Amino acid sequence: MMMLVGLEEWAFAQPREFDTFDGPFEAWETGPLGRGATVPSSASSAMSADSEPKGRSELAAVISIDDTLTSFTYDANGNLDTKTGGWDYDWNFENLMTLAKQNGAQQQAYTYDGLGRRVKVDGAAGSGAWTVSIVSGLDVLFEKDNAGAITKYV
Repeated sequence: MMMLVGLEEWAFAQPREFDTFDGPFEAWETGPLGRGATVPSSASSAMSADSEPKGRSELAAVISIDDTLTSFTYDANGNLDTKTGGWDYDWNFENLMTLAKQNGAQQQAYTYDGLGRRVKVDGAAGSGAWTVSIVSGLDVLFEKDNAGAITKYV
């Protein structure tokens, strides 16, 4: 069973259905005070979310079938700020992710062009891994990584 808590826009008076990743449509009903939903599912985790004053619903935590808790925090703009396990995320003034760190060590760094399109991804600090993208409009046309692998998109 999956529990979704605090999703105000899901506060309907009647059961709804949605498609899960692992199978058929699942029915769900709102919880107490219309602030959540209980989902009978074959999924192996439970989720909770909180609605904050601006009306955004943000995933607050996931509890896996083995009772491992993964929790999330967000910055004032609604961007993911931290995740259990030492993960920390940095964002620029345009709300584009610039850095993902785990326990203070860079895992991925992102560079954007003047139009906000991601044009470079740097891998873990010290790994030397990178990928450069050539874009036209919103379409990625070409990518090349540090190993020389080239990907062309048609």
